[in-house]
Amino acid sequence: MGNDDAVRNLLVHLYRCQTADEKNARLSKYSNKMGFSRAHSKEGSRIAERILAGELLEQTDLNLGRRIALHYVNQAVLTKTFNVK
Repeated sequence: MGNDDAVRNLLVHLYRCQTADEKNARLSKYSNKMGFSRAHSKEGSRIAERILAGELLEQTDLNLGRRIALHYVNQAVLTKTFNVK
């Protein structure tokens, strides 16, 4: 996944799929196949919040975001929503 905009869009989409209490705690509380997994919830949420705030991402955050996004590319909802294969 080389497109920075696609990475940002995927991270924001995953963040928006989190429940309100998961967003507040920056962690995954439920096994509902929605949003970030426990392994990615803290950093994924942090980066997505920066994107939503209109902040520019440092290259290290963009690289981490890319690694996180790649984990979810094969999920059907993301493939359909973002046309990512």
